[in-house]
Amino acid sequence: MARGFARGGPVTASRRALPIAVAILLLLSLAPSRFTSPLLGPVSDVATFLSGPIQAPMTALVNVFRRRDSAGSTDPKIAQLKEDLESYKALYFRKTAEVKRLEEVIVELQLAGAVNADVPVRLIYASVIGRGGDLSSTALKVRAGAREGVEPNAVAVVNAVQVVGRVQEGVRDRFCWVLPITDRRAQPIKGAIMLDDATIGPDCPLKASGGGELIGPVEWKPGMVAPPEIRPGMRVRLNDDTWPRHAQGLVLGEVESVRTLPNGRLEATVRPAVRLDQVSEVLLRLTGESEHDSLPAGGQL
Repeated sequence: MARGFARGGPVTASRRALPIAVAILLLLSLAPSRFTSPLLGPVSDVATFLSGPIQAPMTALVNVFRRRDSAGSTDPKIAQLKEDLESYKALYFRKTAEVKRLEEVIVELQLAGAVNADVPVRLIYASVIGRGGDLSSTALKVRAGAREGVEPNAVAVVNAVQVVGRVQEGVRDRFCWVLPITDRRAQPIKGAIMLDDATIGPDCPLKASGGGELIGPVEWKPGMVAPPEIRPGMRVRLNDDTWPRHAQGLVLGEVESVRTLPNGRLEATVRPAVRLDQVSEVLLRLTGESEHDSLPAGGQL
């Protein structure tokens, strides 16, 4: 009996020691470091001492691999291959962007040709190559001129249907000047507010405010008993007899806000789809046919 107890005693004690050790470790993990550091510091020192002999060889081995990798990265052939790869990536990006731009140009030309399709109109795609020398002017210098058949009052648009302005007097052989409708020097322009895509609403004579938008009174047509509500987002289209017939219906912008004047009339603020003084390319709409080819000026396509 005594022998059995002697054999069973140490086994039972070791089984009890395991949960006690786990509980102690759990408590130490939850205790603040300022209490555990004095207790575990000697243990950490012993571990550091024991790992010292193998730490130096492992560090040397890692450094060898690092030197090999570094030597490979400075190999002239590998460096040249990496440089060529980056060059081809850049070339692919440029060509992809160019294809996308040409696709947008084709769509733009198709849309522009659909506006007043019964009126003969010639289209020239041209780039903006400068701005007016006068700081008070936002006139655009366009790379298309007399040799392409450009004449004063030709209409410039962007995004196929957004009116930019008209070509000014003094067309040169290789370039011309376009004055945006948002320029303070531009003549007032008459628009019509569209109640929906197919319903023409009140007229709206517009004048540039100098801040990139157009402002003008809302004029109800005679006989309109219950004038419809004018809301922001409504599109405003060109409806001005002083502009070429093929330009009628082009977009001037969208109603940004409406306010009531002291006399009870409404005044609308119309903003074009883009900043007209910052466009980089325009589409010139020329009246009638010509012996000149309707190709993009200056080889811009």
